[in-house]
Amino acid sequence: MFTIGTTAKKTGISIGTLRFYEEKGLVSPSRNASKQRIYTEEQISLLTFIRYLRRSGMPINTIHYYLQLAATGPETLSERQAILQRQKANILSEIDEKQHELAAINFKIAKNEKKRAAFRLDNNI
Repeated sequence: MFTIGTTAKKTGISIGTLRFYEEKGLVSPSRNASKQRIYTEEQISLLTFIRYLRRSGMPINTIHYYLQLAATGPETLSERQAILQRQKANILSEIDEKQHELAAINFKIAKNEKKRAAFRLDNNI
């Protein structure tokens, strides 16, 4: 059992975001006698997964829907798989775009280095 501060450290999710996720129904920590939020190891794993989904660009409402489906049991596996496959396709598309951006930057770097080398030769540097 982990406090909100420890959970934030373990998951890399800020305390404010953990509260927001609770407000949105993504996670429901219990409360101790002092009314502090208490998270289980299972919730830590879930929050880590949510963090990956968010970092990959998945909207909160899609994550919420996915978690609702997961709570209903194995009969929703196909729909959950489709959600994850769509997100995977989005990530792969972003990677492809980034590779093109990187290639353009690498081209410009190489071009600039050739110009620098030519400048040095022309100026005996």
